[in-house]
Amino acid sequence: MADEAPKDRDDLVQMVIDVLCAYLRVPYTPAPGPLPDHATAEQAQSHDERDLDFAALREVRHTIIRIIGNRLREEPRWRGKNYDFTGTVFDGGDFSRAHFTGGTVSFLGAHFTDGADTGGKVSFSDALFTGAEVSFSNAHFTVGSMPFLRGLVNFSSASGTCPSGLLQAAKEGDFSAVVLPKQWQPTADEGDGQERGQPPANEEPGH
Repeated sequence: MADEAPKDRDDLVQMVIDVLCAYLRVPYTPAPGPLPDHATAEQAQSHDERDLDFAALREVRHTIIRIIGNRLREEPRWRGKNYDFTGTVFDGGDFSRAHFTGGTVSFLGAHFTDGADTGGKVSFSDALFTGAEVSFSNAHFTVGSMPFLRGLVNFSSASGTCPSGLLQAAKEGDFSAVVLPKQWQPTADEGDGQERGQPPANEEPGH
């Protein structure tokens, strides 16, 4: 619908974007924990059903993120629009090479997580941030205990202006969960001197 909208109906493009973002913001039940030992057949069936429900919802959410990412890479008409990801849980997704140019993009209170056992990662590699109001204020970055999950949210090679609130969110979150390009990393007199996206020297990645 957005791709085929008349040239003078950018409001239709924005409407589609609003619906997609609204779905991402809808709260959902997280994946069930491990099945307890000596679980009954009824408990096992309930656990499997909840696990399937979560997997189905996650697939839809990841598909929406992929659609938005693809359009921001390929379709200029999707750029310069407003994207409201307020409070969205990102346990995977690819925004690499996406153009965040113009419009307002909010990741306010978004939660970037490894998605438990899913190994989810979010990439903004080579993304372009210019002329847009992009905010990561109060975003939360967490990472699991497995070393290979370092760089859960990857901004490497991103260019343009550092999004508002991103450095503060990275500082307050898990150092191993965020990788920032060199030009966005604060100098020693702007913080504790620790390069953002790197864990403290006395810690292993992912801890």
